[in-house]
Amino acid sequence: CLDVNLIADMTRMEQDPGWETFKCKATDDTKKCRAVHMSTCKLQQLRLAYSSSSVCSGEYADVSASTACPCLDPACQDDPLFMDEKGYFCDTWIGDDCRNPNPTFGYSSSGMEEVRAKCKRSCGLCDEKASCPKTNCNARAPGPAECRACLGKVSGLDLDGRAMSCPAGMTDNMADYRATMQTVDAGTCALGAAIRAVGAASWSNVLVAVVIASLTAMSMTP
Repeated sequence: CLDVNLIADMTRMEQDPGWETFKCKATDDTKKCRAVHMSTCKLQQLRLAYSSSSVCSGEYADVSASTACPCLDPACQDDPLFMDEKGYFCDTWIGDDCRNPNPTFGYSSSGMEEVRAKCKRSCGLCDEKASCPKTNCNARAPGPAECRACLGKVSGLDLDGRAMSCPAGMTDNMADYRATMQTVDAGTCALGAAIRAVGAASWSNVLVAVVIASLTAMSMTP
């Protein structure tokens, strides 16, 4: 799901030379799995939100809604450029056991050692910290400049319902892609700022935030 039309004119974007590159990158971004970390503390808070009798004994048995739960070390990240011996990226390993992989996957012992070293976040091997700093909306997540379909294995379909593939002239279109992403990034951050400004207490507030972000993004488009 990618609501780019909320922050940019899709008809105009589709006419740009960098559209195919953007489509490949944007589709791939929506396919990337994200490691979900649910600490014991967070689980206990969820139980508490249901009822106090649902809280389990043992660790964090005295949890409250205001308890500051630990978080994963933000410095512990996957290597975004790493591809395993089968040609897959780190996020492919989310949900699988990196310590005891399914033998039918056909990975060697040395290959799995490399996966555990390069894909700690996706493999659930990161340490917890007492607190973590907030991230900057303008900070782009690290990763290859090219669409990953040009580098390794990316499954599924793109935004137009076609099989994922490397766009023709990928290198030539990178400048147009970056220009397109500047507009999309600006609109995305404007959306986040608008939501924080009006508050997301109701769907009506969210709708107002979307409208504000859309108008802001359109004003930024040359």
